[in-house]
Amino acid sequence: MNKKRNIIIGSLALIITMMVGYAIFSDTITINGTATAKGGFSIATTCEKGLSEKLNLKSEDLFGYAEGGYENDSCTVNGNEVSFQADLKYPGANRVFTIKITNTGTIDAYYNTETGLELLKDKFCMDKSNDGIIDESECDNRDYSVLIGGKGDEVIAFEKSDGTIVDFINTDGATDFMDEHGNIIIKPGESMYLYTMALIDESLEGNSIFATEETSIKLNFTQAVAK
Repeated sequence: MNKKRNIIIGSLALIITMMVGYAIFSDTITINGTATAKGGFSIATTCEKGLSEKLNLKSEDLFGYAEGGYENDSCTVNGNEVSFQADLKYPGANRVFTIKITNTGTIDAYYNTETGLELLKDKFCMDKSNDGIIDESECDNRDYSVLIGGKGDEVIAFEKSDGTIVDFINTDGATDFMDEHGNIIIKPGESMYLYTMALIDESLEGNSIFATEETSIKLNFTQAVAK
């Protein structure tokens, strides 16, 4: 976490100097897998900036607007942690990142859609004094948290072991990846695609915003189906 904080401070200094930015978003998603019996339980994670071309989805069709107004965006995987960052330059600016989780084991991986996600950290800071500097006394002002934020639990597609993409939003084929309770089961060789998004509400056009948000989310996969 200290490494991520150093990155944020560096970007913060850049924005103060160049006066080009409104907000800095940083997000970390931890993919956690737990085996409860003998078997080859294994999941692997990759990420990429923007919506994956493999999904044949456009931001304007999925979210109602195109991506834009971002810079210094990054997406990295370190073990079971996926980290994202984007500097957003004005109201309406947004950046999407795609996360792909693949079952590389020999047994099913199960994700409970009600309890599988844990919010570990959501720290929001805003320069309310307009002095170009954010200190700890200006953090966790939740009234302003709508200005910038991200999501890490939005499933948008699945991929079969033969490479076939199944659109989770616009088709009924995704039911093949779910149980009767709506929970997700990824079989060996199959994948699940999610997105996370950084954005500033476009309704704030004309307002001067200088803010940061750090978010950490954990997605828990298990071997056994919870009853």
